[in-house]
Amino acid sequence: MTPEESSLRLRLMTTDEELAKLESEALPPGTRVWVTHFFSHFGSTHAERTAFHDGLRAAGFGTPGKFTEIGADEELTGDGYWHHWAFTIFEANADELRAADERARELATSHGVQYDGWKVERHAPRREPELPERG
Repeated sequence: MTPEESSLRLRLMTTDEELAKLESEALPPGTRVWVTHFFSHFGSTHAERTAFHDGLRAAGFGTPGKFTEIGADEELTGDGYWHHWAFTIFEANADELRAADERARELATSHGVQYDGWKVERHAPRREPELPERG
């Protein structure tokens, strides 16, 4: 399967569509939502995937907690086509989400990774994540 064929299976809303839907939900100001950013990378090495994940963390993606916040999985074992994701909590406002979308796009480009888009996880647990203590 080519990267183009694989990306056709995942139909994400555009940023404008996702933000319009979020606005229609009329969430109270300050509400935080789980967001997933999706990426694809064909023929990457372990070192390249690790560097990309490190870049995601440095750019503010991946909220630590109960679930793996940044990860990758090969589409079919041995096919070399990797899907990456980053689960992050953001405030549900258009400016913050547009900025995250742009950071994700720029980071993917700088690592030679395809940015597939993002979505609000509307069925995610509503509780805040258990963040590690920072010293």
